[in-house]
Amino acid sequence: MPLCTSVLFCNSLVLLMVLCGCTAHRTDPWGGRITPAPAWVRALPERPGYLFAVGSCPKTYHPEDARKNAIDDARVQLAKSIRVDIRSIAVSEVSSGSLGSTYYELSKESLDLAVQHSQVEAFWYDLEGEVGSKDTAYVLVRMGLSPASPGASDRSPGATEPRSEAPLDHLSDASSEP
Repeated sequence: MPLCTSVLFCNSLVLLMVLCGCTAHRTDPWGGRITPAPAWVRALPERPGYLFAVGSCPKTYHPEDARKNAIDDARVQLAKSIRVDIRSIAVSEVSSGSLGSTYYELSKESLDLAVQHSQVEAFWYDLEGEVGSKDTAYVLVRMGLSPASPGASDRSPGATEPRSEAPLDHLSDASSEP
């Protein structure tokens, strides 16, 4: 009888291990369940009144650093897209002799705007290398382009930081200064 009990116990243990293994899910470094790549990782969303950018950061020793670095990268990308608009304003409104210094000031201002007036819309961690390198953090940030941008009630489910939006009307004024 003890042999039968031992075999039954071993079989039960193996069955339990198989069942637990089948239901286990892989998680990212923050404990979230691994999900397929969201559409915004491959193509920026288009929503009237908003400017979007995606940032990424490869694996870091501390996972929270990857997230922070991805947010910083997204805001730099956002500033680059703002700077493109600012440069076209500067070229049309500033004399060629002072374009260099004005462009530098506007570039710094565009980065400041991206940092101060953007918010994290969504975050995704690529554990498997589905989009790029394995263990890469991706962040989607957005910035409102007008004071009429919708309020906090349209905040996306993946948003993790408070919203902060301001109009960009003063950019055209800044571009005409020497």
